[in-house]
Amino acid sequence: MSQHRELSFSALGATLGHSHDLPQHLPGEVQPSDEDSDSGDEDSVSGFKLGVSTFWDQNQGPHQVFAQFEINQVNDVDTTKQTFRCRFSLEVSWMMSQEDHDSLVQQGENGSKFEEWRPLWEPPKLHLPNAISSAQTVASYKIHHHDSMKMVVKSVEVEGVFSEQLELHNFPFDCQDFQIEIVWPDANMEVAPSQFSKFMRLNIDKMVTGEWLMHPPLVEFSSKTIQQYNSDFQPIELEQPSVLLCLKASRVWQPYVYQIFLVIFLICSCTLSCFCIDVADSGDRLAQATTMFLTAIAFQFIVSSLLPKLSYLSLSDYLILAANAFISFTVLALGVVAFMQTHGGYVITNEHDKVFLLVDVIILFGFSLSFGAYVVFWVMPTERARLESFASSSGRLAHSHLEDNSSDISMGSRRFHIVSHHAKERRVYLGHENDAVKVDELDGVWYSDDYGHGREFFVLSEAIDAGEARLFARKITGDPNVPAGRLTFRSASLPQRGGAKVDAEIQIRMDQTDLDGFLWIPMTLWLEVNTAGNVDILGSGIGDLQIRYCKLIF
Repeated sequence: MSQHRELSFSALGATLGHSHDLPQHLPGEVQPSDEDSDSGDEDSVSGFKLGVSTFWDQNQGPHQVFAQFEINQVNDVDTTKQTFRCRFSLEVSWMMSQEDHDSLVQQGENGSKFEEWRPLWEPPKLHLPNAISSAQTVASYKIHHHDSMKMVVKSVEVEGVFSEQLELHNFPFDCQDFQIEIVWPDANMEVAPSQFSKFMRLNIDKMVTGEWLMHPPLVEFSSKTIQQYNSDFQPIELEQPSVLLCLKASRVWQPYVYQIFLVIFLICSCTLSCFCIDVADSGDRLAQATTMFLTAIAFQFIVSSLLPKLSYLSLSDYLILAANAFISFTVLALGVVAFMQTHGGYVITNEHDKVFLLVDVIILFGFSLSFGAYVVFWVMPTERARLESFASSSGRLAHSHLEDNSSDISMGSRRFHIVSHHAKERRVYLGHENDAVKVDELDGVWYSDDYGHGREFFVLSEAIDAGEARLFARKITGDPNVPAGRLTFRSASLPQRGGAKVDAEIQIRMDQTDLDGFLWIPMTLWLEVNTAGNVDILGSGIGDLQIRYCKLIF
């Protein structure tokens, strides 16, 4: 029989009160409330006061644990292996028991340091089902004092390589959910988002995501059913608390337009050069067209190396197949013309040849424009909609509008979607711009010719960091001083059209052989409207050098 227990958010709010009531704390410090400090009934542990408190009692039911996440790094995304590396911090807090309180008091009386104290009960070690390899390190234990409750806070650092089944139907215009599943193997505890502070944070500044742009995350609080056997070998079902982190990201598709789509278009265009050969030289014309066909086949193998073995065709596969069909049609048409001349007794004039060329040109450009319109007006909006959807790519979340009872609730500034499905309740949090990036005119691919190494390309993104909107630029193409993948500049605030200059920093390296020789030096940034009505970013601070960044417009 299922032992799933539901956690009431209304009861949770009534128990904990408001998050702004929580006082600041130091590691190991217990802050008494004003009422407690006046009561005169206090304990003392290593110089910290312990007021009269409400403790957790096992008769109250399962332990209620509150989780807070901070994603520090997402990197090494391997599309072919369908893996990614992530480093994140998890802070869990729970109500202290009377036994833990007594052991803390006893340790203080013995003169032991707080760092040596360990709670008698704590959440078990995390189980990460989709982790290929991982390492967990307990960073610290703290005590929070909130109203009449003492909360034990445990910080854990997790780093690992995770598997993720990527959805590559629309490659390279795809958006992905990099998922991390976390399970606590303890059926006698429940997990909910922390109400003491923002429970989800992305540190964009520390991420070397390369070809990816991070977006607001999705977090699902639920439980995982496991089957065990009791002493009588009878199967029983247990519900273990779980959290699914969906780190939403969109691929930077602009470089692939040049590397794949433009190359395919040029190969198809070069096929038309066979019409420059005299119509009587049918052998040379067929040789030219066949050469271009073999070139397209070779390029198809190069593009396929960018993707894993899939059970379906991606958007780039369909484009290459269409290009092969176009070149095959041209070869077939030239063959039919040659056969009619040599065996059918027909005379093919230059006027006839112009008609064949015109048909090929119409097919090539008509398909190219249709394909571009399909990508812009259907593929890209479809992928962007996934970034704002409560549904995760794994399909784990049910379609609430079809068969589930669903509702929305708010906890402070956070919006949750409650889904009841098959007698289970899931709480899904979809992040907003304060958790990751804001999409604006500064986001996208930019370039500059002022770095002294030819034209270099950058990915710019806006992010909320330390409560301030900032601008980050990461290199797509690098140089010997600062290689690709590293940040090139970061601003203290967002520059505005017609606004003042903003403070920023630019990363340099004086010695190319020094792997740790990267330095940040001050610079200023401001926006300037160019003749086309778009904005350029200008930066100064390295001597008399002024750097202009221009956005790549498609």
